[in-house]
Amino acid sequence: MINKRTVFLLGAGANVPYGFSTGGELLHKLRGVDPQELMGNAGRQITEAEAAAFRAAVLDNMLPSIDPMLEHRADLVRVGKRAMATLLYKDEANAGPRSFDEDWMAFIFERMANDAPSMSAFAQNAVSFVTFNYDRYLEHRFIRGLVARYRVTGREAWDAVKQMFVHLYGSLGRLPDQAPQGLNDGTIVPLGAAESPGVYTLGVALPIAENAIRIVHDAAPLPPEFDEAMRRFQTAEQVLFLGFGFGRQNVERLRTGQIPASALVACTTFNMTPAEVTDMVIPAFPNHPLSDLRRAGTTGVSSIRLFLRERISWLR
Repeated sequence: MINKRTVFLLGAGANVPYGFSTGGELLHKLRGVDPQELMGNAGRQITEAEAAAFRAAVLDNMLPSIDPMLEHRADLVRVGKRAMATLLYKDEANAGPRSFDEDWMAFIFERMANDAPSMSAFAQNAVSFVTFNYDRYLEHRFIRGLVARYRVTGREAWDAVKQMFVHLYGSLGRLPDQAPQGLNDGTIVPLGAAESPGVYTLGVALPIAENAIRIVHDAAPLPPEFDEAMRRFQTAEQVLFLGFGFGRQNVERLRTGQIPASALVACTTFNMTPAEVTDMVIPAFPNHPLSDLRRAGTTGVSSIRLFLRERISWLR
């Protein structure tokens, strides 16, 4: 079990080993694509004018992802959210570990399951997952893993661990196992928006996603989940940033500078240059001297699982 109070802060890079797209990859996939065709029958829910304006803006966009493009384009937020959600539902449907050596979710689950003879014991792990990602794949993996290990229902599994998960900008809807027995409040979307008999699920899912997810620039006032993240940072013994890009606005909203000096901090910085680490990562942690961050491993690793294995003494 993991008894040290640990917060895993997850960015888009954390999901790449499972086939998910980064923000830049989502943008690339949308270039030249008609969003109405992308959404299939659900594309009828947006107008041809919206679709044409969005397609033109994506083609001409010179920013690194869809999110900053929408900052000054309130007219495109509706179709932009739905287009992103469509691609992410497809990623969910096809998600899976690309290799054993990259499956960091299973590694953490294994550490949490060690010496946990029951699901109630597993639920005592002092772990939080604070994520910028909209998808529900991590929750899905944990639910199915608990069902397999402890022979419980999916709903029982979720009830045991739901306090561990915080989505900072919302999610693509609730998984069926995340809903109380017999309750459907109109926010339930199966993983990957899988089709149900007699139901065109994507047509139902996209309005849910539009209302449930918040892009960086429409998250005003600041979502309460950021205060919850700060509460968890303040009591953490260690905080691990996995696949996080250290964008200025997200760093400010996380208030990383207020993470107590007593907490160990580790950050993956894969594909970041030394200059980018100096400019973006080190200033995010004024309470943690450069030497501490170096010991925590901000020099860059390509495998999050390897990054965690190299800090295996932390995960107990």
